[in-house]
Order: sequence, then C-alpha cells, then structure tokens
Amino acid sequence: MKRDEYRCVKCGSRPTKIRYHSVGFDDIVLNEEYKDEYKQFTIINKSNLIGDHIKPIALGGDEWDINNIQTLCIDCNKIKTAQDQKDIAKLRAIEKRLSNGQQQLVGDQNKCVAR
Repeated sequence: MKRDEYRCVKCGSRPTKIRYHSVGFDDIVLNEEYKDEYKQFTIINKSNLIGDHIKPIALGGDEWDINNIQTLCIDCNKIKTAQDQKDIAKLRAIEKRLSNGQQQLVGDQNKCVAR
C-alpha cells in the first residue's frame, strides 16, 4: 500500500480517514489533512483499501511476489474479483475437459486447431 501511495490503482481513490497508532496511546482516527502532525504514529489500518493479487494464484500468479500485488479499494476489488472468478471457472472447465480426454479447440472460427 505504501508503494501505491495508499491509493486504489484502478480509480485513484484514497480513504478519507486514517487510523494511526503509537505505543501508549489509543488508536486515533484523523482526517487525511492532519497526518503530517502525527508522523510519530504508524498507520495500522486503511479500512477501504485491500492488497489484491494482480494475477490470481489460481491462474498461476505468484503469491509472494510484490509485483503481483496491487492496492485496490473495496469497490474496484469486487469488480476484479468477479472477473477473476469467471476466468478461474473457465480454466477449470477446460482442465476438466482435457483430463477427460477431450480435445480443446483453439483459434478463430475459420482456423481451429485441436490441442
């Protein structure tokens, strides 16, 4: 999140509230404009930002590679997750057909090749 400047990489939104924490103090929720006055505090929660795998692990994405992680807001994450689920379902359907001995046709309508 720090690399992405605490912004959603899809829509650019930032949270309006940040939670700061320091040993010996209760959590303090402040507006973004006051963050410089509290540099001694560490950000512990960005409630509407999520770390998301760019290429899902189920589709071969690396779980621990920082280059496969992006910061998304909850709304953008929901949209991306829905598309990821469709892509994963398609891949699993293809894998199931192939494991049953069926051939997979690839290419356009005029030039299909079995693999």
